[in-house]
Amino acid sequence: MRLLSVFLAVTLAFAPLAHAKDASAPVTRGEMDGLIRDYLLDHPEVIVDALESMQRKEMEKASEKAAEAVKEHSKVVYDDKMTPVVGEAKAPVTIVEFSDYNCSACKFMFNTLDRVMKEDKGKVRLLVKEFPIFGEQSNELASIGIAAYQVDASKYFAFHSAMMKAPGKADETKVNAALKAAGYDAAKVRERAKADDVRQAIERNHALGQAMGVRGTPTLIVGDEVVPHALDYDGLQEKIAKQAKK
Repeated sequence: MRLLSVFLAVTLAFAPLAHAKDASAPVTRGEMDGLIRDYLLDHPEVIVDALESMQRKEMEKASEKAAEAVKEHSKVVYDDKMTPVVGEAKAPVTIVEFSDYNCSACKFMFNTLDRVMKEDKGKVRLLVKEFPIFGEQSNELASIGIAAYQVDASKYFAFHSAMMKAPGKADETKVNAALKAAGYDAAKVRERAKADDVRQAIERNHALGQAMGVRGTPTLIVGDEVVPHALDYDGLQEKIAKQAKK
């Protein structure tokens, strides 16, 4: 579809040539195709520029759609009692992260978020939307994350940190170690994870993600801006500073 759009754009650009050679003998379809082919072979950057332009427009549209969905579903985004919250309620900037414990990019993102939360204490609030996308194991981990927050919110970030800092894929041993390190009763958390409201919370997160057009993790909402990828420290601080000025 993209290449067809590029072809049409170039064809339109060459349209005036169709009658330029001779008013009584317009350029034939075959000649036009040859002109276009030769031009693109000599100027391949035209295709690259056209594709990049279309990609930018698609990203802009997707970002606008996501931002509109955030406004429409603001209660689910910001006021869901099942969503783990870290930081001061009155913090001037709120970051929402769609995350999966088995997502390597999420683990990279956590290092940035952890640093920001420590350095900008009181200025940033973090909401973690458990968004399992890597199968049943991820779904179980998401349930445990939500359950841990429900059992004792004060210990949640310690558990979350341990999980995100653990190398490789999570397993039962790593989960139990993270729960123990945070001071939880593992059996109690696992039992809470079986509750219907935990399952329903994950379903709400997925429905919200679908409405926003979330395609992967991590996806961030920084203030009123949706960012569909991980950010490094400087990139996130830039977004936070921008939102703080509003």
